[in-house]
Amino acid sequence: MKNKLIITFAFSLLLCGRSFAQTPQPLSAIYIACPSVTVKIGFFHDDAIEYWWYSAVTGGTLMAPSARDNFDIQKNYLPAQTVYAEPRINGVPQPRIPVELRLSEICGKTDADYNNPNDPASSSCYKTGTLLFKQDFGGNSPSDPFVLPNQAAVNAAGIFYPNEQVAQGWTYLANLCGWGVYSIGKQTPAAWYDGCRPTWGVMDDHTYYESDPQTPQRGYFISFEAENTPGRVFYEMQIDNLCIGTELTFSAWIRSMLKNDHTDHTNLIFRAYDINDNELATYFTGNVPDGTSGTNPLRPWANYGFTFATPTNSVKIKITNNGGTQGNDFGMDDIEVHICTPPILLNAMNVRTCVGSQIDIHSSFSNNNGSGGHYFTEPLEYQWYYSQSGDMSNMGSWTAVPTQTDANLDITQMAITDTGYYYLAIAGAGGIDYTNCRASSPSVHIGLGINIEQTRNVKICGGSYNFYGDIYSNSVTGIQKTINNPAGCDSLITLNLTVNQPFNETVPPLVICDKELPYSWRDTIFAVGTTSKQIIFNKKTRADCDSIVTLDITVNPAYDQTEELSLCTSELPKVWRDTVFDVGTTSGQFVFHRLTAGCDSIVRLNVEVKNCNQINIFPPSEICADDASFSLQYDILEGTLPCYTVAFDQKAKDAGFEDISCATAATGTTIEIPIPQFSTTINCNGTDHQNYVKPDNYSLTISFQLGNDESIYTIPFTVLYPKWILEQNWEDVIAILNKNCNGGYEFSAYEWYLDNSKIEYETKSYYYVKDGGKLNFGHEYRVALTRKNEEPIFTCAIVPQANSAPDEKIPEIHINSAQHIISINAAQNGVLRIFNIAGVLVKTEPLAAGTNSYSPLLPSGMYILQIILDDGARKSFKIVL
Repeated sequence: MKNKLIITFAFSLLLCGRSFAQTPQPLSAIYIACPSVTVKIGFFHDDAIEYWWYSAVTGGTLMAPSARDNFDIQKNYLPAQTVYAEPRINGVPQPRIPVELRLSEICGKTDADYNNPNDPASSSCYKTGTLLFKQDFGGNSPSDPFVLPNQAAVNAAGIFYPNEQVAQGWTYLANLCGWGVYSIGKQTPAAWYDGCRPTWGVMDDHTYYESDPQTPQRGYFISFEAENTPGRVFYEMQIDNLCIGTELTFSAWIRSMLKNDHTDHTNLIFRAYDINDNELATYFTGNVPDGTSGTNPLRPWANYGFTFATPTNSVKIKITNNGGTQGNDFGMDDIEVHICTPPILLNAMNVRTCVGSQIDIHSSFSNNNGSGGHYFTEPLEYQWYYSQSGDMSNMGSWTAVPTQTDANLDITQMAITDTGYYYLAIAGAGGIDYTNCRASSPSVHIGLGINIEQTRNVKICGGSYNFYGDIYSNSVTGIQKTINNPAGCDSLITLNLTVNQPFNETVPPLVICDKELPYSWRDTIFAVGTTSKQIIFNKKTRADCDSIVTLDITVNPAYDQTEELSLCTSELPKVWRDTVFDVGTTSGQFVFHRLTAGCDSIVRLNVEVKNCNQINIFPPSEICADDASFSLQYDILEGTLPCYTVAFDQKAKDAGFEDISCATAATGTTIEIPIPQFSTTINCNGTDHQNYVKPDNYSLTISFQLGNDESIYTIPFTVLYPKWILEQNWEDVIAILNKNCNGGYEFSAYEWYLDNSKIEYETKSYYYVKDGGKLNFGHEYRVALTRKNEEPIFTCAIVPQANSAPDEKIPEIHINSAQHIISINAAQNGVLRIFNIAGVLVKTEPLAAGTNSYSPLLPSGMYILQIILDDGARKSFKIVL
């Protein structure tokens, strides 16, 4: 059985190096890989052969101490390393086979990497060598279809596109929805067909990735959806007519279509074979990175490839599958083969000149092989080639220029037929005709700016004409100008200018009645339906100049129409247009003859005079939540009031308000609206208060049924907090009772008002007059209270009172502030209550007749003491502990 190398691998980090071994070695196999890649290297096994792996050709370390076909080896960062396989046939050792591992100089490079001047690989053969072959898959015109149709699939010979091959067995499927299929188009199939592969991202052609990013208008690339078949060939090609010993770089741009990282990755093997299928070199891409879930879900396009020497005149290259089922969903573009020759540099890449001018393109070439010798055998041969299209992937479109056989392109007199693309080929003595063995320069384009002799015969209608900066408003002939076009070519332009004058006419206005339509005016018929407007007629003179006739036409209506007018008796007298309807007018039809703009018209007016009901209703006055009802005042201006209906909005109904259905109106002018009452009470500091409706903004709708008429009014109203939730403490504090005493409400904001004027900066739950001052007795205090996430609602007003003269039953108290001791001598039993400055009850103590002493254990601060005796006598004190 013939021995043949097989390779699979796993990797930890994709880095790239440069291959320093440029001369082909007499080794059995060369493996090209990235640094820090674990390579599984070995042979197809034969039952009669064992393999033992060593670190040297004789002796050395036994690296795989058992009979193995293959083993894992860690690729280090050295330019090359060699291991040796010792075949043992029936246990008898045979000569060891050297296997060399090298670093790839391409190895996952991106466009940015190649544009980095600090990167040694930027000057690699991939960038500077002679381009021998390139496949970008076409589609470079915006008019090309977005995706190739199915009929463009592989034919019997396996050719799916000019100059390119996919291995046999693959199926062309435009939407790529399946395994073992490929597609060609301008974007990933995820963008073509909805719902096929939600794990794919949107990817554009690489050829225009930098110059026209994210614009899927130009360029095709090939996409694969591979099945789980390691070793399956994706792509293969053959290059003939090479020179033996030529170094080639084979590369392709690869990009994973997966948006998120998967267990199985796109993982490819590039192999080079001679014409007899002997393996020359093998390259491992490693795992091509999948995308991430971040803002840029797909990785950029990256270039993978390798450099190898050709021992024969022909070479085959194959790209095979080394991945699993979840991976190998990838795109491939811009496959290139370069000959590793020194670069040819030109002093110009884009030239534009004039007919008859001289063209001289200079080149420079260093015939240095890097080892002190010559790359080509001297003397060198030169040949310039010409093409109209400039397509470097189709060398058959280029022809040699017989007269251009030195290092420089020299055209003594430029002609139109000389325009196009040129490149220079350099080879050793006798080798210039061998296309695949010579160095080639990039192509240079030479364009032409033509010398022009032109006569311009121009006619204009009035105005002026700008002839290269000179302004002419009258007819002229034979005016000449010498100008330069963008290529710097002189051109002679002769001007013959004819200026014809247009005319504009504004005719007298035309006034007609609509009854006169259709109407003839000059050569125009105004049809029925014509309305008043300005009409502009564009006419031509004999000199072919546009002229304008402007006509203002007014079409007055002559109408016969009926109108309706409804009046209340209270509105009389009533002015309608130019007629007065006096008091006593009755219903009926009135006919008016009018002459409008000379057109007879008739108006038939149907007048209805009736007794109307009119009511003025007034908003309610202040409503406190503990009121029994509130009043709506109204005035009847006209009519009677048999009944009214009250309907509350939903929020009011939720608060307990009940609709009133057609209540009989009282003879007066007041409607009483009941406020919801509750049987429960609120006990605060020993005093019971009736529970009250929720203070809030509400709305009601009241409708008055007045005869056959109904008048409807919507009236907003606000229920305020009862004033008793405000408590005066001493003569300088008013506080809001807490939720235990105010009906269960908690507030997030407070604004205090005195006589309806806001007290600035008072935003606490209490109002305290500082510096020994006192409240304004006999004046109104109120506060706007805000419940969380609701609008503020005011309280009803409290009017503070000055404390009356001290009750003799309650003597002055004595305070020992240092020891926090309170002494009280009371005439009878009672209770002592202590409030903080915010009005919150913090302590209650029983009070006995006689002397009482308390140590309340309260924090230092200001407090209000309230003494209430059994007979109702009470007194408040302000103390400081």
